[in-house]
Formats: sequence, structure tokens, C-alpha cells
Amino acid sequence: MPHYLAPKALASRIETLLLNDWGNRNIAALCLRGDLYNAALSLYDKQAVAIVTGFCIPPTESDGPPGAMVLARVLRTMGKLVCMVTDECNAEILKVACATIPDAAVRGPLPLCVFPTRGTDDAAKIGKELTEQLIRGEFTDNIPLDAALAIERIGRAADGHHYTMRARDITQYCGHVD
Repeated sequence: MPHYLAPKALASRIETLLLNDWGNRNIAALCLRGDLYNAALSLYDKQAVAIVTGFCIPPTESDGPPGAMVLARVLRTMGKLVCMVTDECNAEILKVACATIPDAAVRGPLPLCVFPTRGTDDAAKIGKELTEQLIRGEFTDNIPLDAALAIERIGRAADGHHYTMRARDITQYCGHVD
């Protein structure tokens, strides 16, 4: 007979694995015990969720999108409306992933919102328009977003630029997603 763990106990065991910090990157400071369970619980009553992913290290990022797609599949299985959000440097890989998600034949591909790269004409204006469309629900069957989460997504530093962990400025590859 299979052994099942209660959700809180399962989340705690997963957190223990995540906090092992095999890469010695000092990630333990980024997570408090119970965060994983609380994050999962916060999505329970949501209808429309945007998952933002893609770390723009050209040509594309490799570990965020697969994890984001797994989460998208779980959320869709729970009946949530899900859309993926990225910028141009990760658009092609996500376009394929959204079209081939296992339930795509029944529910259709995952909607994908792609933000243009900074420095392109009108990128900031288009980014603002896309953000407004996301919030209104134009990518989630006209159900306004009530949750957004990021998986392996870069954010702006205090100076407004985007940096890798080695302090390489990659702002030029990033869209106005944040």
C-alpha cells in the first residue's frame, strides 16, 4: 500500500531537499520554513495565474521554463486558467512548450505573452500595454489575473538594470516584464 504524506509534511520534506544547497550558493537565506506550503496554499483559491519565467542569458535560459511548465500543468489540472509570460529571448522555447503541454489537445495550448526586448522601438509602451492586458485577463479567458509568480526570472536591481550572478549587465536582453 502506498504511503502518502499530508500536504504540509510533503512541503516540509521538499523544502529540506531544496535547502541542502548542493551548489554552495547560500540559498538557505532565501527561504523560511513553511514558505513552500504557504505559497502553494495561496494559489488554491485563485482562478487565473500568470507564470513569468526566463532568465535572459542568450541564447535562452534552460532550467526555469521546464519547472514553470510543470507548475502550469499542475495548476491547469486543478482547473486554473494559466498563461505563461516571458521576453523575446525565451519566446521560441516557451512557444513550443505551451503548444505541447500534455493536455493541449483537450484544452488548447497555454497562452503565451511575450514582452519585447528593451531598446526595441516602443518596448516600454508595449510592455505597459501587455501588463494591462494580463491584469484584465486577456490571456486567461477574460478572467482577471489574481496571481502571478516567477520561476527563475530575473528582476531589476536598485539601479534599474538586470544582472547575472557574475554581475554581467544583461538589461538589453530583458523585456519590461518586471
